[in-house]
Amino acid sequence: MKKITLKEVFESDNWMITKIIQGYSKSNRVDAKRRFPIADKNNFFSEWGKKNYLNKLAQENYGKKINEFSCYYF
Repeated sequence: MKKITLKEVFESDNWMITKIIQGYSKSNRVDAKRRFPIADKNNFFSEWGKKNYLNKLAQENYGKKINEFSCYYF
């Protein structure tokens, strides 16, 4: 089974980012779910990532930083 990556979640229209939580130090947790669930596949995603990398992905795909998302919690 192919592992889902943070980059795939940010770039794909099939994933909805439901929550971004600020962690200790310089990492954040991203929670997402599939827009249209697929049977016998993983339809939920949760992974920690470095803030710099997440900001880069968000800037490239959405044009804003992660702390500007409405689902950002700290």
